[in-house]
Amino acid sequence: MLPPAPVGPLLRDDDFATKHPRGRDDHMGPEPLDLIVKHEGWPVAEFTAEADPTDTKELRQLLYEAIKRYDGRTDYIEEYEMEVRYAGKRDSITTFVAPR
Repeated sequence: MLPPAPVGPLLRDDDFATKHPRGRDDHMGPEPLDLIVKHEGWPVAEFTAEADPTDTKELRQLLYEAIKRYDGRTDYIEEYEMEVRYAGKRDSITTFVAPR
């Protein structure tokens, strides 16, 4: 059994500006993203998808679909998180979580 994945630091606003040179208000549009879905800190799925990393509705749908494929327990979406990275990059852009 693997130990829980380490939790990275939360992004501060100045971190966001560094990682997103176009800024928070500029819609970035879809681009290839590497996504790691974790359940209570444990990685359960990794995949690449094209999405806008600033579009929370789109990120929620990706998380929902990944949970549905993993164990079908979409009623427990708040137990999951999704690490978001630009495709092929090691640094996280953000970690997305969704309330019920």
